[in-house]
Amino acid sequence: MRLRTHSHQSMSVGKVNVTPLIDVVMVLIIFFLIVGQMAAEQGARVKLPTSASGRSDAVAGDRVVISVIAATTPAGLPAATIMVDRTQLSPRQLQDFLSTKLASASALNVIVRADRGLDYSLVQPTLDACRDAGVSSVNLIAERERGH
Repeated sequence: MRLRTHSHQSMSVGKVNVTPLIDVVMVLIIFFLIVGQMAAEQGARVKLPTSASGRSDAVAGDRVVISVIAATTPAGLPAATIMVDRTQLSPRQLQDFLSTKLASASALNVIVRADRGLDYSLVQPTLDACRDAGVSSVNLIAERERGH
């Protein structure tokens, strides 16, 4: 029986440089972290109302995005769901959350994204909770009408 011998030269041929692979993986990780953060900021999918007027200003300071999503009750009646950071809140919980945020922030920018199909009576509890928490300014988000 003949034994096979291996030399060091044959072992060096099979080495793989993994540095480029690690670089690509790091870039992908950073990409998905950024995309994930942007998706989290957007919150829930909301069909925004359209508007021909308004401004596109970037707000400074701490920011809270509140999404008011169209829903239905078990009886089939229209309702609204209040979401903050993918967490469903009641108007009272929203008020407590905003009060806590205001206590720890010098300036708080509240952004409300309400579904275009909702009646104002279903969005009003969200705005009332903002007022009762002491929020001085609330920004209502809308999509710009096409052609403007």
